[in-house]
Amino acid sequence: SKIIVLQHHERFDGTGYPLGLAGEITREVSVRAAPDYPSRYALLTDMGIPPGILGDGARLEGPVHSNGIVDIASTSPDSAGDPWVSSISTTSRGGFRFCDAGTGFSPHPDGSRVWVRPYPSHRQGRPTWDPFADPVDFGRLSDLFADLRTAAADSGEVIWGARRLLIDGDRLLVSSEQGVVSDTVDLATTDLVYVASFSDVLVKTAGALTSPLTIVANGQIGLMGNIHCSTGEFTGAPLGLVSLSGIFIPADPDSHAGADWPPPWQIETDGHLTVEAFLCAPDGAIRAEDPTAGGRSLSFNVIGGLAVGRMGALSAGTHGYDMTIVYDGRLTSVHPPAFPSLEQWKIYSWVPDPDHDGHEIDEDLF
Repeated sequence: SKIIVLQHHERFDGTGYPLGLAGEITREVSVRAAPDYPSRYALLTDMGIPPGILGDGARLEGPVHSNGIVDIASTSPDSAGDPWVSSISTTSRGGFRFCDAGTGFSPHPDGSRVWVRPYPSHRQGRPTWDPFADPVDFGRLSDLFADLRTAAADSGEVIWGARRLLIDGDRLLVSSEQGVVSDTVDLATTDLVYVASFSDVLVKTAGALTSPLTIVANGQIGLMGNIHCSTGEFTGAPLGLVSLSGIFIPADPDSHAGADWPPPWQIETDGHLTVEAFLCAPDGAIRAEDPTAGGRSLSFNVIGGLAVGRMGALSAGTHGYDMTIVYDGRLTSVHPPAFPSLEQWKIYSWVPDPDHDGHEIDEDLF
């Protein structure tokens, strides 16, 4: 029979073993579990996933979760082109809302033209499809990221008054005024940088990042150009960009007849934008300063993942930034430096009736 509840029983030596419960029958199980991290998700939101993200052609190959309402849509009469997610969950506070059937609890509600793919997997329920998952505490997550200021002071780098950051290989160039390098951080020896300023700080790369790095900012983080990481198996990733206020794409002065800083510090957002990082703003939104992108239709490619309190406006009508999230599979097991866990565990697999070589379970020292 299917095991539907896991119970934890204490042993005399203080360790424990799980039992699976199905009705009145219990079975010993061997469970594979690990702490959950925000960076494990392709998309993680608190206030919901609005229309336009999970629609025809959408493909998210990493986990998706929202505490709020998840809007799902399709225009095809069958499953062709319908949204594809490797796993997706929401909470009793939110729910799944389908474009043609309202609130539904299955990946294909009765009478709906939407078939959330891969449907055969989702129709079996958890862990790939879950309408009643536990919520993620975004307030607590924000506090944990704020606490990284102490960790940065002890073993990383705390920067004051930065307005623009330029990642260049194994160094971080810092500027607090036009064209002037006020500080240089050696990223070969520092993997955590905390920007202690409530003003916006803009960031891009001049040369691909060559080592794992997390940047946390009190103020908003502006993505002022492409952000690239080297592609070596053990270098360049993961990169975490965390704002305690929000993340935005600044308007390009070239499209608005405005003044800008001299190269290489200039804003370059009037073309397609690629950001290879895990972006996180637990108390804020991701948005575009100019949702029309100066009258253009541009691609905004996030190669990594995204965790935000809410989704802001990235486009207006046919103009603006069309966001695509390409999940970095390395984030399933490796998180950016100093990233806090979500203070909950995820069960990835279990095996019923594990073999104890003829011994009673209390005699085993596994």
